[in-house]
Amino acid sequence: MIGTVAAVVVALVKFVRTPSTPSNKWQARVRLARDIAEKTPPDVRVGAFWPDGLAQFSGRPVIPLDGIAGSPDYFRDYVRSGSELEYLVRGQAYLSIRLPNDVDNHLRSTRTPASWTKVGQIRLRELEDVKKETVSARTFGPSGEGWYLVRLSPEDR
Repeated sequence: MIGTVAAVVVALVKFVRTPSTPSNKWQARVRLARDIAEKTPPDVRVGAFWPDGLAQFSGRPVIPLDGIAGSPDYFRDYVRSGSELEYLVRGQAYLSIRLPNDVDNHLRSTRTPASWTKVGQIRLRELEDVKKETVSARTFGPSGEGWYLVRLSPEDR
């Protein structure tokens, strides 16, 4: 019994004394949020399928493209039909997105992401008549996986 109590006390002391550090994935995301503040005009539209801390750390409004905090009309007209990026791209806009590799390789890929959380990757690949330019890349994986800031602008016809 005393041994068990001692083990629990040691574990608690170690837990309390061990500083918690965010993973590389989240550190990269915070750096990308700061890039949004530094590399985009203040009045431009910035969207993300996972907006969470981007607005907080960039100091900019970020459009939640997943529809979670959007209106019922936005969900019905854009999310349900799969046209979230069309909502964002009216003139020049920016997209913050997590990709398995760099933007160019992702756009050439024919693999379908397996998880519903990857819907933004699918939408980016399907977006036509829009120029996609990488503004910032904050990678954390060996294959180029990371958070990307992509400028979206209508292509000249």
